[in-house]
Amino acid sequence: MYYVDTTTAQPQATSRSSSSRSTTPQPFIPPGATPVPFPSPGGSRTYQQPPPQPTPTPRRRTQSMSRNQAPDPNIFTQHLRKSRPSKGGEPAKPQKTIYFYEKGKDYYNFTNFAPYTVEYEGKKYPTSEHLFQALKFLPHRPQLAEHIRTAGDRPTIPFMEARRFEPEVRTDWRSVNLEMMDMVLELKFTQNPKLMSELLKTGDAKLVEDARDKDAFWGNGADGKGLNHLGYALMSLRERYKRR
Repeated sequence: MYYVDTTTAQPQATSRSSSSRSTTPQPFIPPGATPVPFPSPGGSRTYQQPPPQPTPTPRRRTQSMSRNQAPDPNIFTQHLRKSRPSKGGEPAKPQKTIYFYEKGKDYYNFTNFAPYTVEYEGKKYPTSEHLFQALKFLPHRPQLAEHIRTAGDRPTIPFMEARRFEPEVRTDWRSVNLEMMDMVLELKFTQNPKLMSELLKTGDAKLVEDARDKDAFWGNGADGKGLNHLGYALMSLRERYKRR
């Protein structure tokens, strides 16, 4: 706070002649203060504060992400979903989640173990799992790929055989396995229209392979935080054919 004494100062006696002019000292006014005179003697002093300064708005921090962490798509539309009403004026409903994995339950056909044949380069594979495992040995080891294709109709057999011959798997498999899965799923669902219809009927639901502790790469993992690559591959396929 600042206050200013604006009362007239008494002239001081000087040795100059009476013709000399007496001057009144000017009070010091701090920058930003408004001068307010003292009241008469005996009254209370009045103070005047400088005008308030605007408070700077703090910058909003953004969510940090490491280079190896895929961004959560929800952070880009979170504010929209909270405020955007549906066509009827009601708040938008949360996204539905469909889990699939167990044989005999709904949406088991979305798994690669479902008994639907898939044709690839003129050869029929008992399941999409047969084809996916055989691709690990194509084109460099066609004999092993053929062995997996004809090993038996049970989908667990090609999985176990591919593991048995793991040293022979193509060296770039880890960099192409997602691309191979996309191709296998597209062949499976386009060659079986019933499956494609079932997939499209899921609408915008999130698809999750509920493999739990059996698979945290293609499924959701034991803690439910797995990568769920199979579920995302199916959703990608659904979006591509939804527009056709």
